[in-house]
This record gives sequence, C-alpha cells and structure tokens, in this order.
Amino acid sequence: MLLLIFCSLLTTLDENVRALTQKVSRYVVMVVSDEGNATGTIIDRNTVVTAGMFPDKLPVTLITYSNNNIEGVVAGVDEFSGIAVIKTTQSFNPPSGIKNPVTGQLGLVYGNSFGTLGPVGLGIIHKDMDIYKIVVPLNPGNNGSGVFDMNGRLIGIIGGVMSPITIRELVSLPQDLSLFYSGNVGIVIPYNHIKVIAGIILKKGSIRRAWLGVSLYERNGIVYIRDVVRGSPAEKAGLKKNDIILYIDRKKITSMEDVASYIKNKKRGERIKIIVKRKRKKISFNITLGQAAPPLKYRNLHIKGPGTGSLMPQGSPPQGGGK
Repeated sequence: MLLLIFCSLLTTLDENVRALTQKVSRYVVMVVSDEGNATGTIIDRNTVVTAGMFPDKLPVTLITYSNNNIEGVVAGVDEFSGIAVIKTTQSFNPPSGIKNPVTGQLGLVYGNSFGTLGPVGLGIIHKDMDIYKIVVPLNPGNNGSGVFDMNGRLIGIIGGVMSPITIRELVSLPQDLSLFYSGNVGIVIPYNHIKVIAGIILKKGSIRRAWLGVSLYERNGIVYIRDVVRGSPAEKAGLKKNDIILYIDRKKITSMEDVASYIKNKKRGERIKIIVKRKRKKISFNITLGQAAPPLKYRNLHIKGPGTGSLMPQGSPPQGGGK
C-alpha cells in the first residue's frame, strides 16, 4: 500500500515538473558571443540578464527555447555581483518574480548546459549568512540560469558555483581551464536584487560602489573589525584589526548589516566619520570612501564554439554592496 502511495506521489511530482519545465522554458535563452556562452533569463519585455564577466557593449545572440535567434547587446555589467544586463528590441513576455527566496522552498533551475537548453535540476533553496544557495548538477553554460518556484515565478538566477571538484580532474583539459563539474552548490542572486541592479545599469550604464575595505564579525551586538584590506581607505585612515565600530556618522552600529547597508548607499569619494573603541579608548576617523573593486577573481572559462562555453566565477558573489 505504502509503495503504491509513494509511486503515485512520484508520478504526480513528475507530471508537475514536466508542466513547470514547459512553462519556464519560454523565460530562458542561450547567450552566445565571441567571449563565451552562458544562459540568459528574461526579466523585462526587452531585458535579459546573465552572470559572468561579459564586456560592456558586447554584441550577443540570444537563442530561445523555440530555436529563434535574437540579436542583443550588453548594456552594462555590475562587476561586483557579476550581473550583465542585455538589451534587445525583441518583445518578451517576462515571468513574475518573488521578492525574497524562502529557505526550504523548492527551486527548478533551467538553463544552457553544454549548449543545450533544458532543466538543470530541482533543489532546495537555503540561506547561509546573506547568500542564497541551491544544490543542483551545474555544468558549463549554467551561469545566468533561471531559478523558478513551483508556480513558475522567478526566484533569481545562478550567479556562480562553489565546488571543490573540477572537470579538469575528470577529463583531459588544459591546466588553465578549471571548469566546475556537476553536483555543485549554485549561488542564487535573488530577483529583487537583480531588478535593482538592472534598473541602475539601464539608467546610468554602470554602478560605482563605495568601498571601505574591512571584513567584520559580530558578537552579542558588538561589531569587530576582523581584518583591514591593505591599501584600502580603512587602512589609510588608520583603522585596525579588532577595533570595535561604535558609530558611522551619527548612526549607532549594532550589526554587520548596519555597516553594509550604510556603506552601500554611499558613493566613491564621499567622506564618513567612524568612531571605534580601541583598548578602552574611543577614536574618531574621517575616511574618504574608495571605489569598490570586484570581490572575486573571475576567469573567462569558455571553450570556443557555439553553445559550449561558460563564464563562471570562482566562488559566490555577495548580495548587495561591499563594505
């Protein structure tokens, strides 16, 4: 009896996934360019987003699920998150999106794997600190793949992978082509974050983030400086490891998010006042914020040829602004 119930549930799940796959296939395209290939996910009537270090103003060809070729151009790139925004004259029917992923919800990843559009895998969304992740069998070409909930709403896109296993360990490839293999932790850039980034790029053409240059940790509502980046505005001003951040301007600091949210709303060149506690003394620093550099080193890990490449970052793009 239990076996029959289990088989019935599997059949229902299979039917639901097939129907879902059919629904979301129209929201995803293959992105083909001279710089490599990835997946694009439709977010607006004339806008597609992908992830990876595509150059600004790069011409691309978008191949739809029905095998139509559409010309587009990279309107701008956010080097911090890895999001590349592609504009096209084609009029798409975009999916609806959800504001924030929910830990424990199912997500279907749909994208381009080795030059073929189709379902990548079904996984569970989970959140680690401020990073959303999903475990699915990712392959070259999956950057930018759409992540959808069971109603076909867009949760986000795959912005990178984290895996200790590489294709180079399993097949014969040149030493510098360290591509990630299947069975990976995919980093999910949430829909609401994508919409904000895409909106800024389409309006201004680029994003210039402010940068302080510290890593932090938090304990019982007290925010400590874990480390200071060499050559950063923080180091030049005199901030040191183990300093306790009390105030930024007049804002009392009680969490790492307080610091991140304040800095990400600032621009390069703006001055801020930070008050720290160091060995029972309060010290004030006036700091001129710098330009945020990409937090990760991206490799152009593409293989020349239609639909066979990928631009996959090593690690996980942070969600939101840099500190």
